[in-house]
Amino acid sequence: MIDHLLMILALSLFCFLFWQQRRQGEIAKVAVSRRCKELDLQMLSVSFGSHRLRDANGRWGWHTIYEFEFSA
Repeated sequence: MIDHLLMILALSLFCFLFWQQRRQGEIAKVAVSRRCKELDLQMLSVSFGSHRLRDANGRWGWHTIYEFEFSA
């Protein structure tokens, strides 16, 4: 019984993290799209780059890096 509960918790955690990653990607896409519109650029693509435990300033945390392509 406890094994089933742990499996359900692990699956729930996985689904939650996946959902958060998708939400974060959509927020990033909207922000870059808005910025491209302000600068009169055309956004070509958005792609996931990587995850890091530290940012460029050395702060700890879960940081996701996205890559964007645009043209003038």
